[in-house]
Amino acid sequence: MVNWKTLLHPESDLVCSAPLASLSHFGSGGPAECLVRPHSLDAVIHVARTCLLQDIPLYVLGQMSNVLVSDKGIPGVTMLLTQDVADVQVSGVTVRAEAGIWLSRLSALAAAHGLSGLEFACGIPGTLGGSILINAGAYNGQFSEIVTATTYLNERGDVCVARGDEHEFGYRTSRFESGGELILSCEMRLVQNESGDIYRNMAELAKKRRDSQPLADKSCGSAFKRPPGHFAGKLISDSGLKGYTGRHAGVSPKHAGFIVNYGNAASQDIADVFIHVQQEVARQTGVLLEPEVRFAGEFDRQPQRIHKLRPLFGRE
Repeated sequence: MVNWKTLLHPESDLVCSAPLASLSHFGSGGPAECLVRPHSLDAVIHVARTCLLQDIPLYVLGQMSNVLVSDKGIPGVTMLLTQDVADVQVSGVTVRAEAGIWLSRLSALAAAHGLSGLEFACGIPGTLGGSILINAGAYNGQFSEIVTATTYLNERGDVCVARGDEHEFGYRTSRFESGGELILSCEMRLVQNESGDIYRNMAELAKKRRDSQPLADKSCGSAFKRPPGHFAGKLISDSGLKGYTGRHAGVSPKHAGFIVNYGNAASQDIADVFIHVQQEVARQTGVLLEPEVRFAGEFDRQPQRIHKLRPLFGRE
């Protein structure tokens, strides 16, 4: 029997059987067995080291903008690493920020300091930590181009730093995807530019998003990764699936690359749409799409090639 109180830190909150659906961009999913909200990096490290010592599974979530949580919920400890852990420091063209900061705030702050390089991230609904984890990107920009160093907690509970090529960045991936390390903060090198030019670029990108993406719907953004030589949205559309509707969930009629919850879908309903789209596109084109959205918890049915949200430090 786990004594959840050992996870408490003066700068954190803890709730058992905490609902997650209202926090998820999909608007679905079961509860976290134990949800911890740290309000400082010290609290983050305390929770992680306590879970290590007690062999408790620890899952980390941010804005929940790229994860589908099972209707059965998430076992063990779920740590919500977001705006309470979001300190930022600017020195010349170098920006240092904690993992919980929202990308919208980070890119706006960079623009205010006349620093260019984060414009691509201004409309990505996620945190810095999660974005480094998957090397998030948009509009020909990605984090691998600006990140110079990342401070993280390793599987022994030691604070370490990864620099340059040690990040092992790839298309929507990094060394941190293995689940053995917890991102704490990051250092980025940007480029000096006129704030007005940066703001205009950000406004243009925001308009592109509004015009092409179903921002008003419950969705976790791009459902599938871009397969080599193709675009996932075009393959889905060409397969006649744009606007497809399953049980309360389906493919957006505005952008075929987005799977949306139309209001009352369970997470399994949404997973079933992933399965149908993946199978139908493979049948018609021979291309097996790889989900970009992470799957957390256990599903009765799930698509192929999924990326499971893994507990940190390999503790199942």
